[in-house]
Amino acid sequence: MEIKYVKNMAKLLTFMKKYDILILTRRIKMKIKKRLEYLRTQIKNENISYKEIAELQDLVQYIAKNDIELLQWAGVKEGELK
Repeated sequence: MEIKYVKNMAKLLTFMKKYDILILTRRIKMKIKKRLEYLRTQIKNENISYKEIAELQDLVQYIAKNDIELLQWAGVKEGELK
């Protein structure tokens, strides 16, 4: 349930950003950050699923530009992120 909620929130935020309606609440930011840290743990434990990799790709815009580990797993090539 949590995965679906976070993924849907990411889609909503992408829509909001596209139309300059981006107002991130602290709660949404914290849920996304918490989910990214969970995915990082799964990567480190070598226990990440294809579904989680797809989720990571959906959340790529919320990954810090200097977070090489998550960006690589999300399939972002060097210099691709603006």
